[in-house]
Amino acid sequence: MALVVQGQKKTKAVLGIHIKHRGKYITKALQKRRALRNFRRSRKTRYRPPRFLNRTRPKGWLPPSIQSRLNNITNWVRKLKNWAPLSNIEVEDVKFDTQKLMNPEI
Repeated sequence: MALVVQGQKKTKAVLGIHIKHRGKYITKALQKRRALRNFRRSRKTRYRPPRFLNRTRPKGWLPPSIQSRLNNITNWVRKLKNWAPLSNIEVEDVKFDTQKLMNPEI
């Protein structure tokens, strides 16, 4: 993310920020929570009937890792807006192979 000032003759970058997202940490935390929850559920609930009425997701739902990424970016935009007036916001959406980040030999 960069804060760029446009003059009449020149465009000048004032601030550059590299945002590091916490996607893999959130995924690990959710897996840990799921394991604990499954252990709790399997202990004393042997004869309880299964419940399936609470499986719908609300409108606009995003996976937690993507929701965290979105919140991270909007938080930084809000901070930059307090520091300098913003007239234009551009977001660069980059697709890359996350599996190759974990294992470079692929």
